[in-house]
Amino acid sequence: MKLTLKIKLLPTTEQAELLLKSINEANKVCNAMSDITWEGKIFNQYKIHHKCYHPFKKTSQLSAQMVVRCISKVADAYKIDKKIKRIFRPLGGISYDNRILTY
Repeated sequence: MKLTLKIKLLPTTEQAELLLKSINEANKVCNAMSDITWEGKIFNQYKIHHKCYHPFKKTSQLSAQMVVRCISKVADAYKIDKKIKRIFRPLGGISYDNRILTY
């Protein structure tokens, strides 16, 4: 059985700044992955993962699971429409799962 929990974060000022930094970094990574995906016309999530995971894991400050979530975000964006290049806003939503968010 899968349970979903909706929670409200109440971060301190310092935690909020760190959260914004990680969201910005994740969306920068998504844009860079989108460039690679668009140029190579590789829209399959497995192929995007194969092409992008290790380079972005080494060069970004994101955790491994955040890199995986970015790959998923890019792949999902191209599922909608493969005719236009996807660009992600700096404060665009990032999915947090139980491997990223601990409380």
